Amino acid sequence: MNSPQQNTIFIGNLPFSTTKMDLQALFETFGTITNIHIPVNKETGQARGFAFVSFESGNEAEAALSVNGQDVKGRAIKVHLAHNNSQNGSAPRSGDRGPRRSFGSGNRFEGRGGFNRNRQ
Repeated sequence: MNSPQQNTIFIGNLPFSTTKMDLQALFETFGTITNIHIPVNKETGQARGFAFVSFESGNEAEAALSVNGQDVKGRAIKVHLAHNNSQNGSAPRSGDRGPRRSFGSGNRFEGRGGFNRNRQ
């Protein structure tokens, strides 16, 4: 069974000053845009340097990939199909190296046979 064609693209390496109007102007020639989302830092309100643009069809999204590498305000943008992360809106990690590791809580030696301040 074939999965439905992806109609959302991820745009990375965007200048922080990029607006929805900038993205509309850049991508509207490829088809009907249904949504533009520019994630912002919750604390500062500043754009995080990437965005998602959704099109009416997968063919339109595929056509928009041709913008990859284009200069936008002095930066070469990265454009590819967005990953479907269960609709959580998270961005794909650049150079994904697999799951991140956690080495426990606070005390860096605890649980590894090393020094433990709480030992009697």
